[in-house]
Amino acid sequence: MNFEKGDATSIVKQFGFEMQAIFAQKGFALECDIDNKPFEMQLDYERLARVLQNLFANAAKYAEPNTAVTLSSKISGSEMHICLSNIIADGTQVDTASIFDRFYKQDRSRTDTSGAGLGLAIAKRITELHGGSISASQTGSTITVTVTLRSEN
Repeated sequence: MNFEKGDATSIVKQFGFEMQAIFAQKGFALECDIDNKPFEMQLDYERLARVLQNLFANAAKYAEPNTAVTLSSKISGSEMHICLSNIIADGTQVDTASIFDRFYKQDRSRTDTSGAGLGLAIAKRITELHGGSISASQTGSTITVTVTLRSEN
């Protein structure tokens, strides 16, 4: 990890901007609601970008086609909460307690075997190395992954 003082908000904004066009090509509308306040912390830009990249890859793979994917962030004191939400394509229940485990695949009976099931495990580890946490929740057919970062301020 190569930590330096930086603004996590700028990374989230950049990713949101870049992913809107990519997601539009895939048939998704990416809606962004990103807090405009800077969030200064010790971070590794490349690794934090990898977290977001893995979350977006997962959403693109499992989201219901032609639906909205939502990227949001909210700063509350010394914490920043980054959320990515999407409607699950087949509407199945996701094991949110296991989703960040290495080699976890949502539905082991699928014939689509692309991916090693490591993306969210890597996102979890990188988030933890930043002193943060990651979690998932499901309400109906919508899943939300939340990354919580903490600043030392």
